[in-house]
Amino acid sequence: MFEDLNLASKQLRFISRFLLVCLLLNRREMVQQLLHQLKALVRLQEDLPGFQETDFKEWKLVIQEIVRFLKADTAFMNIRPLRYSIVLECHPDSLPPVSTLVVRRSLRLRDAILSSYHHNEVKFSELTLDTFRMLQCLEWEPSGSFYQPNFARNGQNGAPGSGRINYSQDIADPTLPHNPRKAVLYRPSVTHFLAVLATVCEELPSDGVILIYLSAAGINSIHPSDLVPFTRRPLFLVIDCDSSEAFEAINGVQKGETAAMLLSSSSSYQASDVGSSRQPSGSLFTIFLTAPMQAFCLLLGVSGTDIDMDIYNKAEKLLSSSLSDWGSTLATSDTIDPVWAQVLTDPFLRRLLLSVHLLSAVLSLYAPTFSKKEFIPKCVPCLPASFLPTTAACQTVILQIATQKDLHSQKIDRVTQKQCHVHESYRVKQKVHESIGWRVYFC
Repeated sequence: MFEDLNLASKQLRFISRFLLVCLLLNRREMVQQLLHQLKALVRLQEDLPGFQETDFKEWKLVIQEIVRFLKADTAFMNIRPLRYSIVLECHPDSLPPVSTLVVRRSLRLRDAILSSYHHNEVKFSELTLDTFRMLQCLEWEPSGSFYQPNFARNGQNGAPGSGRINYSQDIADPTLPHNPRKAVLYRPSVTHFLAVLATVCEELPSDGVILIYLSAAGINSIHPSDLVPFTRRPLFLVIDCDSSEAFEAINGVQKGETAAMLLSSSSSYQASDVGSSRQPSGSLFTIFLTAPMQAFCLLLGVSGTDIDMDIYNKAEKLLSSSLSDWGSTLATSDTIDPVWAQVLTDPFLRRLLLSVHLLSAVLSLYAPTFSKKEFIPKCVPCLPASFLPTTAACQTVILQIATQKDLHSQKIDRVTQKQCHVHESYRVKQKVHESIGWRVYFC
């Protein structure tokens, strides 16, 4: 009977590890099947002789973790792949070149270190929801030219779609580059983090750049000064914490390379349906980085069954087109900092930069954060003045997306021009938009 208990324990470990693999591969139907098996095995283990109560509690905790993770990572958040899909976005070979007058080299993302230090995060094993999303958005969509939209495989509310699984989804496009290497570190010690970073720097090719994603509550983990010795190699920092501005000091004492930085705001806006910057569905900053259209909707309380998919798809196409135009504008700018110019030809880093710029533009117009700099994320070094989120070119895009009529008509009341303060540069457009419900939220 002891052998039966031992076998059950091995089965539990195998299923939990396989479940994690399926989660990373976005095989949600298989994840649900494995979760069902895991629950059944835990119940069976309780009846075996030699069963330990502590083991039962540990496996119950594992089940609670994955259930909480799947509840937070909703079907709406996966309405389109978080990975880079050449079906939905620009092929890397078609990205506009950057002027050689600005920069003489192009860097590629070769390695990424994704770290989180928050307590009580939504996670499964040592994979938090935010690091999971960052990991996903730094990979190529494996279906490549065989891509099928998620809603074809799953119902709008996340229910399994009808029909058999199409295994052509597993066929990768051989024309795509290799995925960047990624190290996921959950609350690592400083020495562990720096050891991993040192190894990555040592192996980085001459045309490579390292992405460091750090999610923390204040500087209670990695300090900016810890990263200074590694600025001998190109770094791309994504800092999601309320003290992110402290990392700006790195570029005053760098050892050779100026770091590119995407910094979250010092203050976090709390929306009714989003909760806070550390809401159960993950960090708002990270959601915008990885799923900008879904984040835009979540900020305004739109998700799941509330949304009209035809209107949502029109809004997403408009957003994708606008981000592409923004990228072309940056690439042809003569005033863009070389730090940004040298990474604009990398599709992953380009998308992250444009997504942060989108978030800045959204929060610059969003009524609760209007004219409040403490809520606006930063790009360091600064982007060209003509590309600031407060310019008419940027804000027009936000208003066009926001005014997709009836995107969420059940919750947003129609208002008139007199009921909302309007940014001066949009008074001319007010007659067009005065009856649209988004005016409740946007100035």
